[in-house]
Parts: sequence; structure tokens; C-alpha cells
Amino acid sequence: MNTFNIVNEPLREPFIEKGLEHVLRSILESIPWLKGWDIKSEFIFMRYRFDFQVQIPLNNYMVRLLVVCKSELRPSRFSMLSYELQPVLEGDKADDRFIVPVLAARHVSPRLAQVCKEHGWSWLDLA
Repeated sequence: MNTFNIVNEPLREPFIEKGLEHVLRSILESIPWLKGWDIKSEFIFMRYRFDFQVQIPLNNYMVRLLVVCKSELRPSRFSMLSYELQPVLEGDKADDRFIVPVLAARHVSPRLAQVCKEHGWSWLDLA
């Protein structure tokens, strides 16, 4: 029996993405001094396995949060995700902006948070 396999294609989790985007939007809106931020979810970011981008102007710099949404991610799998995205993160740096990779998930365990920290990532826990 033949089965259909998806290879090297990120599985889209639209409900998770929208929920996490809503939480992040609420957090940003609650910071009164933070102005001019923007959340974008365009195909160009999805092609690189990022689900959306947040641009935050601070002083003379542009901070970009590149967000990957996962319904579930084991700490042992995070290293592979980080490794796959590292060329994108390194190739996208410029003098006038800071790039911050962010893992957004329904639940980030203490161990997964530690692994994110070890790889230089931030995280957003929906729980």
C-alpha cells in the first residue's frame, strides 16, 4: 500500500499560529511606551520555516522577532530546528537591526526553555 509522505515541508498549524500571534499582540499592546511595532505573516517567512515576524523600532535600531510556532516540540528536536534556521538568521543580520529567533508554543517545559536559552533563542509560552 502506498502512503503519502510530506518530506521537508513544514506542517502549518494555523490555529496555534493565530493563538500565539494574538497573545504576542496583547503583550505588545500592553506596553504603553512601545510604539510602531508591526506583526507580519507573509509567505517569505514561512518559506524559511518562520510563521511570522514582529518588527519593533527601538531608538535607531530595528528589532526583528522571527517566530516559529509549534503545537509541541521536544527538547531533543529543538537542536535540529535551530540548526536548520541558523543560516537564515546569520544571513539576515544588518548593522541597523537585531534578529531574535523566538519559539512560540502551547507549552514550553523548563527543559525546553533551557535548550532555547542555550541556543540563543527566546520563547513564548501560551499556557
